[in-house]
Amino acid sequence: MQYIKRVNTIEAIQNKGNILTDVIPFLNEHGISFEYIDSFIEGKRISVMVSKGEYTTLNLDDYLVINKGVISIMNAKEFESKYQEDDSVGRKNINTELSTNITLDTTKAQRAFDLLGETVEQIKGGEHTVKQPHVRIEFDDIRDVPNVWVDGEFIGEVDDKPLVSLKVDWNTDTLTINHKGFDINYYDLTGESPMRRGFREGTPR
Repeated sequence: MQYIKRVNTIEAIQNKGNILTDVIPFLNEHGISFEYIDSFIEGKRISVMVSKGEYTTLNLDDYLVINKGVISIMNAKEFESKYQEDDSVGRKNINTELSTNITLDTTKAQRAFDLLGETVEQIKGGEHTVKQPHVRIEFDDIRDVPNVWVDGEFIGEVDDKPLVSLKVDWNTDTLTINHKGFDINYYDLTGESPMRRGFREGTPR
């Protein structure tokens, strides 16, 4: 794992492109909401909720930093300028020796591996592909909460997975190819801590 950690003060992880094996387990371990997209056109992209109701893209080589409960995203230059010269920050890179001042918590490491297995099962498309979900939407009155099913699972139970937002952008292609996409967001209340989750797919604008 590409963890950078100062005990009781800062934890951070760098997006080295290993989103499924490194970044997502780290986010799940810390209860951080995220949106992950893996499409043929747009490629792999992950967005993290750094503030209430707002997702920010974690670009390649960016760092996700947790400092005293505050979540932020820094580019590599910003992070190294602020933390890398501090000897109290331990660093571990893949296939390199562990620095002498890092603290390794094997309990958290095991939990991260467990979460990885759960994440791969949830994605249901293997490590490199995420299958397009089958979406069904029904409503009688636009003022009512729509009934939404994703791969046969109902999204909208008030005590389970309440729907937060639903956006569908679809137009018939004429002389030009129009943008098409959907964005479904809900709160997952089935775990130990509530998390905002969603499904999103779209063509380039």
